[in-house]
Amino acid sequence: MALAATGYSGTPLPAKLGLKDGMVAAFIALPPELDQLTEAVSFAGIDRLSSWSAISGSQKYDAVHAFTRQRAE
Repeated sequence: MALAATGYSGTPLPAKLGLKDGMVAAFIALPPELDQLTEAVSFAGIDRLSSWSAISGSQKYDAVHAFTRQRAE
């Protein structure tokens, strides 16, 4: 499934999330329907992580986006 070009605001989702070319980003629990976010811009690096506990303190990120299904996560 392709990402919607824009939402009701007319702003593409990658722009709403602040994603920019050259960033190093981590996506935590990225849902399959949003998998194309990893290709939305020309990232310098991407980590796909299953949970917060998978983040390494030695890696520096410009953006970390976590996706949750419940508030407690």
